[in-house]
Amino acid sequence: MGVCDWVWLGLNSTSEDLMGVMECGRFCCEHIMCTRLILQGRMYICEYCFDELKEYKDSWKNMTAGKVLKNIEHFMYQTSPGTFKSLDSKEDIEREFERLTFDDD
Repeated sequence: MGVCDWVWLGLNSTSEDLMGVMECGRFCCEHIMCTRLILQGRMYICEYCFDELKEYKDSWKNMTAGKVLKNIEHFMYQTSPGTFKSLDSKEDIEREFERLTFDDD
């Protein structure tokens, strides 16, 4: 059972409670062997997703602590990797567009 499964079961697991592969808890992320715990030790996050979470955080304005928690939970449970990645150039946008609209038929 992966880290996500423990979190979805509602258990407040810590690194001492979990043995084996430490999967990133973000929806659709396939990274394993993550070492960073977030949400008071309930979930692992890979460095790629953590960097993206920091990018997403930069767009936040004044908010309550509860809203910060809701934003992090939304990020982890309802968005997939790449959703908040900054596309800084026209080439980056074009590459992402091609990736998302590629038809392999």
